[in-house]
Amino acid sequence: MTHPSNDQQGGAEVSIYGASDDLIEFDGAIYGEAGLDFDAGCSMIKLKAPDGTKMSLLAEFCGERHPDGWKVYVTGNPGNWWWAEFASRDDEDDIGVKVLVPEGTKAKVDGKRVR
Repeated sequence: MTHPSNDQQGGAEVSIYGASDDLIEFDGAIYGEAGLDFDAGCSMIKLKAPDGTKMSLLAEFCGERHPDGWKVYVTGNPGNWWWAEFASRDDEDDIGVKVLVPEGTKAKVDGKRVR
């Protein structure tokens, strides 16, 4: 699934996906990892650009909507950023998201900054 934007020019790509059974990985324009909230069974991801535009995502491991592994969902995209789903691991049904983000975009998972 691909969602192009007519509004965004330039930027850099970040890949967001699950790894093992407890980590959410960020590669590219944002690099780091965060732990999954096991009590909730999912974690909320917030991307915020320097100009204040945002994107919201949800990462879920073996949840109701995707019981066979990881899936990252876009839940809010008011900045109309380009994004696309991708198979994050060849041997499994895991689905991540690639997002074209403005330079300087930061990420938080469950309110904690990704490092």
